[in-house]
Amino acid sequence: MSKKKANQRTAEQVAIATGVCVLTSTIVGTLIVDGCFGDD
Repeated sequence: MSKKKANQRTAEQVAIATGVCVLTSTIVGTLIVDGCFGDD
């Protein structure tokens, strides 16, 4: 049960980080997008 909770929390953090990354990319430009999704 606790593992599922941890996974959900991680997914939330990833979603937030991605959202911030996309938002920043939209403001600054498209150069940052590679930094956001390049690791994947």
